[in-house]
Amino acid sequence: MKQEEHTMELTSAHVQALELVKATKPNIVGFSTSYHTRVKGGKEVPGSRCLRVYLSRKLPKEQLPADDLVPASIEDFGTDCVVIGEVSIASLLPMLSPPTLYTGRWETLISGISIGHPTITAGSLGAFVVKEGQDFMLSNWHVGVGEQGKLGDVILQPGAYDIQQVYGEAPSDKYAAGLLESFRVPAAGQVDAALVKPTRAYNPNLFVSPLQRAGVNVVEPHPVRLSGPKDPSVGMRVLKEGRTSGLTRGLVVDIDATLDVNYGGTIGKLTFQHLTVVQGINAPYLQGGDSGSVSREEAGEPERQAAVGLNFAGSSEGYGMAFKMSQVAAELGFTFAPGAEPPAPPAPTKRYAPSDSLEVAILVEALVPTRLSFFRTDRAIYSEGDPVALEGQLVEAATGAPVVGVAVQVNAGSAGVFSLTTDQTGAFRGNINGLPAGSYNLRAQFLGT
Repeated sequence: MKQEEHTMELTSAHVQALELVKATKPNIVGFSTSYHTRVKGGKEVPGSRCLRVYLSRKLPKEQLPADDLVPASIEDFGTDCVVIGEVSIASLLPMLSPPTLYTGRWETLISGISIGHPTITAGSLGAFVVKEGQDFMLSNWHVGVGEQGKLGDVILQPGAYDIQQVYGEAPSDKYAAGLLESFRVPAAGQVDAALVKPTRAYNPNLFVSPLQRAGVNVVEPHPVRLSGPKDPSVGMRVLKEGRTSGLTRGLVVDIDATLDVNYGGTIGKLTFQHLTVVQGINAPYLQGGDSGSVSREEAGEPERQAAVGLNFAGSSEGYGMAFKMSQVAAELGFTFAPGAEPPAPPAPTKRYAPSDSLEVAILVEALVPTRLSFFRTDRAIYSEGDPVALEGQLVEAATGAPVVGVAVQVNAGSAGVFSLTTDQTGAFRGNINGLPAGSYNLRAQFLGT
């Protein structure tokens, strides 16, 4: 949805009027300090200019007391109410925990993966930045510090929650990834951000980006050099990679939002100004655990994109909130690595090692989901040398009837291709033996007609 003539800041009279309305209406969680084009029925009304108010929910007028209704106009401008939902730091949103490349332990640290202070659940390594000639990992204060952290604390990779959920272990020094270097405590006019000095191998030019190969998404490290910061604009298309929802795409719908954000704990709600608001495209932009991820502009060369914002909060309606990267960089005193050329693709060896015990992470992906009713392994993490037990079922797409006595190929990349035959119920089962440590996208493919 392209927005027009929206970047002009409100007059002080309009801002004061909106602040007064917000203070007296329980359903308002914020407003924009820029004029916006009115949206009606999902479409913009050309030439209309209004004041945008953000609501936690919207009820029919007859269900609300007259005093709780948002005025139809304020200071001679009409109001446009947008249901954004309850807003909170992303770590308070529902946290999913399926083992993926984003939640495993990486021998070489890259952007987008799970990290966190030992006292928090888990967040995201947003990107690598440069300060005084040294590389640092960028994330949020509530990911790298929390209410109990202090300078010099060890930061874990993955975060404590993922160590317990993925590996069934208590957090320990073998998961140490860096030391807390500096941070900004979230408050009025300040960002929620932290810098961590890496203490194990890292590659500042890699993200865990899904690539398209033969029409199928393949999740593997992909070279991206951030060229930012670049200030966002309404209508800009952005993407982010985070611990929980991986790569998601969104549309910037506001660059001057004033919003109440719930931090939980002893902090409660804080009000932030000049936030960037991103609406997810076909999916929520941020989920629990995506805190600390970086929004980058989806434009130009895919290997070289501008850093637009540091994500820190999300809403129950699928919106994401970010601080402008230019503000974050100014407050913490960092830059991005210079260079006009994108980095070279990574070497294929030793791309991923989940832990010192050499485990094998299995990601399951079906090339023919309309014919495969399911395809799975018996668990997600294996010790090196363990047989990987897998099973699936092949059915007719139209009727659901089992496809009997046919071969299904299971591709495990460099480990080889394995052929299994369906039984009378269309099911197939087997083991893959001798997989070396690493990460695998297992693909089941029916080659018949």
